[in-house]
Amino acid sequence: IYIVSISKIKIVRALWTNPWAPSDWSKKHLYPEIPMNPTFPNEIVYVWGDDNVKILKERGYNYIKVDDSEYPYFNKEFTQHGKKLIALDKALKESGEALLLDWDCIQVKDLNIEVLREKEIQVPLYCWTELQLSKIKDEFKLDIPLEKELRKYHWKLKDVLVSPNFGFAYSRDKNFGERLIVEAIKHKINYCIEEHAMFNYANCTLDEYIDKYHPTSVYGKAFPFNKQEKGSISLNEYVNNKIGINEHFKHL
Repeated sequence: IYIVSISKIKIVRALWTNPWAPSDWSKKHLYPEIPMNPTFPNEIVYVWGDDNVKILKERGYNYIKVDDSEYPYFNKEFTQHGKKLIALDKALKESGEALLLDWDCIQVKDLNIEVLREKEIQVPLYCWTELQLSKIKDEFKLDIPLEKELRKYHWKLKDVLVSPNFGFAYSRDKNFGERLIVEAIKHKINYCIEEHAMFNYANCTLDEYIDKYHPTSVYGKAFPFNKQEKGSISLNEYVNNKIGINEHFKHL
């Protein structure tokens, strides 16, 4: 379901295989997220890997294949999400306006194009709690540099760490994607790379970020193990009180 008024905006997706995940990860977790048919009429997928190209062909998607040799910094386990920045950069350079969506970020009701265009750059916020960070280390036994990186790139709101959430990213600045790529590589960001690059790029207070960059059409994602935790609830209430959110998109 889409509204005609945004049908001319390029909707951008990125698809690649995580070689560090279990061999059946894409089949079990990634491919089921991809709709069997394109959701938007002007949707383009920037894709890495022949297996992923095959899936897109079978489901009728327009796609552009990207070579791994572009920006090798994003070919590492904890920097691979920089591929989303490559996709956004290519789309903006071609069209001058684009909306990058994660596969699990869906439109839930009609959206007037002027609402989408009210800010030149839009990326929502999400948060991590101290409890979540301890669960990642102690309960889930994940050896990832999330905590170290997050403590560099966040705003503090009460007892939660707030960061940009790149599941939804709108821009009509054709150089926006390139600038984030530069930020990521320059600062050697090593986890949630596209989100922490956005934090650096914004270079402002939390309230300034909300006013300048937060969309009024979507909240950031709440992770499956914290949907009921007060952190996400309090952040969303804080954002809503500042700018008023009318959810046209939802990050599942």
